[in-house]
Amino acid sequence: MEENRNTADREEIICWCSNVSRGQIWDAMAGGARTLRDIQARTGACTLCQCAERNPKGTCCGGDILRVMREYLAGQAKPEETDGEK
Repeated sequence: MEENRNTADREEIICWCSNVSRGQIWDAMAGGARTLRDIQARTGACTLCQCAERNPKGTCCGGDILRVMREYLAGQAKPEETDGEK
């Protein structure tokens, strides 16, 4: 089973158009998603083309999704802290 991730990181919105969080992207990847198209199909991220209106950056979320995917694959997504351990 995929390890739990830091709650604050998981809740960060990556796709503002579809309200998709980093955790949802991680979960899709844990379920086998490996391409942007896989993420789009599993989460609906990067499919509504409303980034200029909704994303605070005013840019498409595709690059942010790819960054999150690279972090996940590189193991940079931090495990959730438990029982006061840091």
